[in-house]
Amino acid sequence: MSRISYQALPEKLIDKEIVEEAKSGGENTASFQREYMAMFSSSSDGYFNIRKLHENTIKDGDLPCVQFKGSPGAKYILAIDPSFSDSQTSDFFAMGVYLLNPDHRSITLVHGYAKTGGDADLKDHIKYLYFLLCSFDIVMIIGDFGGGNFNFIKACNESNYFVERNIKLDFFEGDFDDEDYMGQLKVARNSYNLSAKKICYTQVYQRTNWIRKANEHLKSQIESGKVFFASKLTGHEQMFKKVIETDIPILFENKSYCSMN
Repeated sequence: MSRISYQALPEKLIDKEIVEEAKSGGENTASFQREYMAMFSSSSDGYFNIRKLHENTIKDGDLPCVQFKGSPGAKYILAIDPSFSDSQTSDFFAMGVYLLNPDHRSITLVHGYAKTGGDADLKDHIKYLYFLLCSFDIVMIIGDFGGGNFNFIKACNESNYFVERNIKLDFFEGDFDDEDYMGQLKVARNSYNLSAKKICYTQVYQRTNWIRKANEHLKSQIESGKVFFASKLTGHEQMFKKVIETDIPILFENKSYCSMN
């Protein structure tokens, strides 16, 4: 593994469009300098403080650890960032499962999925979503608009895999980008229906103003101890043994999609 600035690489190894897009946010930002110029600054110099992220990660051996099946009575939120590009430099198709901690009004990331690949891998994404729906009591799904009103959910509903199992997800109403946030919250509450699986919400992440506000809010939530990250599954012997003995409802090809660490 090498650490080298994009400026020192041969042109044929660089996707100029990706570099220019990243550069539009500022060449002097800590993220650009780390990812594209191999300039690794102090952990406290980045937008999200690495030290704070480490502090908010559950210690090995403590709970909650990474989960392959939800805890009895626990509720979860699923976040999906779809990507259908076949480019090796594209983002992963990612899904994250967050445990709700109502007593502390906080969340903990307990399960993650990330896989490259485009439309050819769509069936794998659909099967994995089914696995998550079977394994966790998911009360809300939020995903990126992605240029098409969260088309991944539509693809799932129309797939033989979901149709044969009589599964259909639906969207509840509401626009949390609206200035009347409390009014839209009432609209969402009236439209949301867990028993009817009307639990999906589309967020347009491309809105620059929203991205800024979201990053600022996430940063404040991390720093105030409202966002946590599960400990390693391999660090908890009892839970690890339990997962090894757990039957998975679908058969995956010889690929590892999720991490125990």
